[in-house]
Parts: sequence; C-alpha cells; structure tokens
Amino acid sequence: MAEQNKKTRKIILAVLAAVCILALMIFLIFLAVGFVETTTPNNAYIIEITGLGSLDVNGTATVMIPVPANAEGEPVMSEVFSSKRVFG
Repeated sequence: MAEQNKKTRKIILAVLAAVCILALMIFLIFLAVGFVETTTPNNAYIIEITGLGSLDVNGTATVMIPVPANAEGEPVMSEVFSSKRVFG
C-alpha cells in the first residue's frame, strides 16, 4: 500500500509540475506580446494646385513633393509610393 501511495504521489507531482510549466509558458507568451511594438505607417500627402484657372496651360507640369528619408538620405517609403503617377 505504501508503494502504491508513492507511485500515485510521484504521478501527481509530475502532472502538477507539467501544469505549472505549461501555465508559466502561457503567461510568458502573453507577457511577451505586451512588449511588441507595432505601428502602421502614417504617411499621407494631399496635393492641390491652385491659381491656374485664368492661365492657358499646355503640356504637363512636374510636381515635386518631399519624401520622408533617413539620416543617409535614403527614402523610407516603399517603391509603390515613390513611383511616377500621371493624372489628368
């Protein structure tokens, strides 16, 4: 009987240790998620060209806008945003 109690006790302790380790792992995963910083880019431009109503305009106009760049002067926006777009 004493030997059976020891086996049962070992099994219970092993299961308890496994549950504690699993709970600790789940806690650490949720804790790590709290420290991940995610930000979405928020670069938006609105361009208006005004004052051309009374002038005769033939041809095209080149509009240059500033693009966010890092310290080395490299653009920080993807190529999709820096492609040439023709309107009108």
